[in-house]
Amino acid sequence: MRVAAKSEANAINAIQSYYSVCQNVNTTEISINDKEPSLDGKISIHDLGSDRQYTKENKICDIAVQVKGRSGGLSKRNTFAISYRDILYFWKHTEGVIYFCVSLKKKQPEIYYAKLTPIILQSLIKQKNKNAKSKAIVFDSVPEDPTEFTSVLLDFNTQCQKQPKSLLALSKPDISNVKLFTSINAKPEHRFSILKSGITLYRQITDQLTGEPISVPYDFGRVVDVFNISKGTITTSDNLTSTAALSVSKTTNDQQLIMGSHDNISFKEIRDTDALTSSVTLNFTPHGNYRERLDDVNFLLSMLTDLESIKEIDLQESKKYKNDLNKQIEYLTGIIRDLSGLGIKIDFDPDNLAVEETKTLNDLLDVLHEKLVPKPDFQRIHLKLFDDRYAFIVYKQTIMNLFSTAFLDKYCLMENDDDAHTRLNPFTYLRKALFKYPGFSNELVLSGFEKMDITSANTANYYVGYVLNLIQNFDDSQDDKFLELGLEILNMVKPSVDPGIITIDICQILMRQNKDIGINNISRLLEATNSTNQEIQISAFILLNQKKEVINIWENLDIEEKNKILSWPIVTLSPVTLEI
Repeated sequence: MRVAAKSEANAINAIQSYYSVCQNVNTTEISINDKEPSLDGKISIHDLGSDRQYTKENKICDIAVQVKGRSGGLSKRNTFAISYRDILYFWKHTEGVIYFCVSLKKKQPEIYYAKLTPIILQSLIKQKNKNAKSKAIVFDSVPEDPTEFTSVLLDFNTQCQKQPKSLLALSKPDISNVKLFTSINAKPEHRFSILKSGITLYRQITDQLTGEPISVPYDFGRVVDVFNISKGTITTSDNLTSTAALSVSKTTNDQQLIMGSHDNISFKEIRDTDALTSSVTLNFTPHGNYRERLDDVNFLLSMLTDLESIKEIDLQESKKYKNDLNKQIEYLTGIIRDLSGLGIKIDFDPDNLAVEETKTLNDLLDVLHEKLVPKPDFQRIHLKLFDDRYAFIVYKQTIMNLFSTAFLDKYCLMENDDDAHTRLNPFTYLRKALFKYPGFSNELVLSGFEKMDITSANTANYYVGYVLNLIQNFDDSQDDKFLELGLEILNMVKPSVDPGIITIDICQILMRQNKDIGINNISRLLEATNSTNQEIQISAFILLNQKKEVINIWENLDIEEKNKILSWPIVTLSPVTLEI
């Protein structure tokens, strides 16, 4: 027998010996005399049950195999070169191949395998250089338990059946943000062998005819490691608590304890295999909002104090680390105090701020601490932090939030009225996107009306305009508080405003609240339809749902009047589309 043939025969014997204890796996059809080129037969897996014979009826699947015997071992990375002649044959004539490479270097043969699914074969062919004759492939050693390897083969067969060439043609479209998934059907204790030997990732499309989902092979990869994770909580002697997860590596058995509000505190075991010793390293990176960061630092500081009772702890290193943590506590406490004093919420992660947001916030804090002198002395500053909005008055080194009680005490809003100066509610200065201002509240705005004169017609109409802005804020946010505030203000200014305007605004608020406007209001709306003011007329007809009348008045308005009405929130209630 030739040396190569003898090596292959010994390799096949090793595989058959490996599977000798598994009655449901038939390896007798692997042969060096197999007539198919590039293949050495197949492994068949059966569901024997009470049967003792292999039959077509109890066969689950056939797995095509190729076997190579080597007198030496594999490379350090467990790679072995497969000829492109074989790869092309596998692609054209099989639905996937398990490629065995058996090292006969030691007395006990070492069996390695590679899963060549259709998507992997397709990828190898696409990677082929013009003059390349072979391709180095990474192989995995078979598990000690052959039943575990049977799970690998069964999953391999399942993946191959899901990868017909018609679907592989759709494997990698030129699109981004693809949601990928994989699936494994095996016993929990067998899943790691499947994962580390390679998985196929799929994306999902919908059949345009049936509406049924279709799994399309997208790519393949290897899972480097799998971890067993136990979750719980840890409480220090200071009664500070954090969620905790103990992670144990499946491959190295290294352990890692993960804690913190964003899993940002970790104690990791580092093993020195030569010295048979291990050490623990601490990693902490602040994440999350300022409160979460402060809680994490306080917890870690308390935990380090508790750990100092362990003999092996490096007290000098621990002291240095604790000094750094105390500095962070001082800094974070100051930041929280400053932001709270400015009326700024602390529920944001500063790492995620935009560049301009960070600059504006830092400038404000520098002014607060007299590190920056604002020029000019008096400024209005608008700050955006993600979706939240803030407005400040800055005068020299004093900063005042426009939605704060302190602002009411320090500043006033004046209206020029025929050479007379009327004091206005300062909280009505800001009107747009009020739902984005955390400091806005109905109670705060109503407090601004105390000791305010609202009897003059001009002043009352000013507040009616503010109510229209409140209604628009409701339309943008669907927050009922804007409608409730609008009703309260309308009832305050009612004596000084045209009754038709009051009725229209009250009715459009009630309609948005899905409430019945009542007979009395309907009667007042009918009276308003006789107004000489066409703006009041069309508004009344809109609320009465009179399409024809709305259209007639709209067509008689000039461009300026139409633009004015289109800026009002009542347009959204119109029974017909109003446009220029």
